[in-house]
Amino acid sequence: MIVGYGGAGAVTAIAAADAGANVVVLEKNPAGRHFCNTNVSGGIFISPTETEGAFRYLKACMGDTVGDEMCRLWAQETSLNKDYVADLARSVGEPPQIIRCAGAEFPGLPGAAAISSWALAAGTGGKLFSVLDQCVRARASIRLEYGASGRRLVQSADGEVLGVRALRNGAVISIRARRATILATGGYEYHEQLKANFLHGGPRYFYGPEGNTGDGLLMAMAAGADLWHMNAASQHYGMAYKNFPVGFNLANFRPFPRSSYLVVDQHGRRFFDETRNGHSAYSHFVFFDPESGACPRIPAYLIFDESLRLMGRPLSASKGLNGGLIGAAAAKHGYFWSDDQSREIERGWIMKADTIAQLAQAIRSRQGPNDVVIYPNNIRMAAEALVGSIATFNEYARQGNDPEFGRQAALLEPLATPPFYATEVWPVGPNTQGGPRFDTRGRVLDAYGEPIPRLYKCGELGSIYGRCYTGGGNLAELLAFGRIAGRSAAGEPSGAASRVGR
Repeated sequence: MIVGYGGAGAVTAIAAADAGANVVVLEKNPAGRHFCNTNVSGGIFISPTETEGAFRYLKACMGDTVGDEMCRLWAQETSLNKDYVADLARSVGEPPQIIRCAGAEFPGLPGAAAISSWALAAGTGGKLFSVLDQCVRARASIRLEYGASGRRLVQSADGEVLGVRALRNGAVISIRARRATILATGGYEYHEQLKANFLHGGPRYFYGPEGNTGDGLLMAMAAGADLWHMNAASQHYGMAYKNFPVGFNLANFRPFPRSSYLVVDQHGRRFFDETRNGHSAYSHFVFFDPESGACPRIPAYLIFDESLRLMGRPLSASKGLNGGLIGAAAAKHGYFWSDDQSREIERGWIMKADTIAQLAQAIRSRQGPNDVVIYPNNIRMAAEALVGSIATFNEYARQGNDPEFGRQAALLEPLATPPFYATEVWPVGPNTQGGPRFDTRGRVLDAYGEPIPRLYKCGELGSIYGRCYTGGGNLAELLAFGRIAGRSAAGEPSGAASRVGR
């Protein structure tokens, strides 16, 4: 039995079915409103060209948080991803063309040359999930149960997992798993208490579907699972507002066509190279100032001028490769950021002023409870600080050199065309990484490093990524370890223990 039907649940189900198992997949969302992180992602996955280099790259990313055996397995199994996805597409009559998208997100790390990222040429994560979904439905031994939310694992007196108690149509049901139970429920992006306890610096926001509320994490914890990577997430910087349910990615994480923008903290000071908005950019924002007892960069402010407002594309990109939708704002809620940002100005999300000093005053007036954002701190921006930061930045742009943060000369352009604009930016991203620790077979481990009998996991729930997440990594992992977990779970002997303990 698999709990959760995203990309991880789909790949695990396919692998288990192909290994001879009968599979039931429980999905909490109803069939007509099913969204997962895979089908609102960019659809990019890692498939290395050389395993030894890939091992060294992942090890450099993870440091001591992941052992060598697991890193080597990742390198070996992810190297099969490109051909695996092409074969799945071909099996259901979809175009099997795979295109190369990028290299390693951290090109300076050892082994980076071995890292290649790929995607289906036909579209983004929506197309990838469509292929996976077709493959699931083509297998008679897999049954999908929508509207069934896993609540607790059922265990025998000695801790063996027997199955799941779930909530379906308001009633609690118990489902027995003869061989194994696999948790593929995603992260805890929309569980406020878990985020507050595990993620340093907040609030943190996400742009994936709101169904990721930590269900599998809670179930695994209650069953005695060890946890790892709980403080890790994939987050850029982007926008979030009180009157909209999910966050917004920032222009597909790439520098804008115009470069007349910068980011400042709540005091009005720059603190990093704003054009480097990768999957670990949130690290710049979660600084805690022990003197003031506040996180002065949450939120920070994206400051830009009229030329950038009219750059001809939205601040928040809703479309990826070949027009496929990315992010839940567009894919689930149907909100498309306006090309000239006018709709967002009308909604009060973007502040506008004729001068930088007036813009600072607008920010100062906004800092505190209001209808648009929640400010966790009690900091008020001084107009002279923002004016000084803009003047310094403009001088760097004219000189073509940013001695403070090393922003490239080609991406330096003065903020010189009024009016001027500002909007709050926060750590915003697709997902968390933390959850139950697992072994090379995909088995969930307890606090003493022993496998919890008949319990497996896959996907971002307890992801392998710890110290820093690398782009394309989550889809790479669910493809690779979904195959491993599905095969391993199908190999469990049939007939779990009969005596229920908890």
